Amino acid sequence: MSKEKAPDVLLRAIKCLGQSEIETLLIGDGREMGPTAQLASDLGLCSRVHFAGAVPEASKLMKAFDVFVISSHTEGLPMVLLEAMGAGVPVVATAVGEIPEVLDRGRLGILTPPGEPERLADAMRGVLRDLSGAAERAARAQQHVADHYAIDSWVDQILRAYQAALPSKPLRPTDRGRGPS
Repeated sequence: MSKEKAPDVLLRAIKCLGQSEIETLLIGDGREMGPTAQLASDLGLCSRVHFAGAVPEASKLMKAFDVFVISSHTEGLPMVLLEAMGAGVPVVATAVGEIPEVLDRGRLGILTPPGEPERLADAMRGVLRDLSGAAERAARAQQHVADHYAIDSWVDQILRAYQAALPSKPLRPTDRGRGPS
């Protein structure tokens, strides 16, 4: 947990949900673990927010979640996003870094502005109120990850790049070192 991951925003969003039956599991550790646990206590969320710490192979837990939330202020392309999508879990995420592109501008998950816990809470509430719509988005997201981010897809893209870079006619042994003519 770090400030840029904005666990405080997630906790404030959970608080906005009121006394719902939502249980939250935060996976990871780091320099913000103590302040985040303290904030959960200050907000009265200790009975609904659970801290798992670092969990080896946490991606194997994805299918147990009803919704996966990224509340970050900043990101690149978080691997955990691809893992959640690949597991077919509905995603709510802040529109930062590559997240909007990967979520196809909201077609594959719900996007919210960063730093707005009320909007994040509304998005989570929306997923839970419309489980069939969330399941449809999650299925599209799962297929998108399989088509664009799975190892076979990456290998195919690399092979196509190499084939495009090769000369159109094979090099003869005497041409080696001189490049294509």
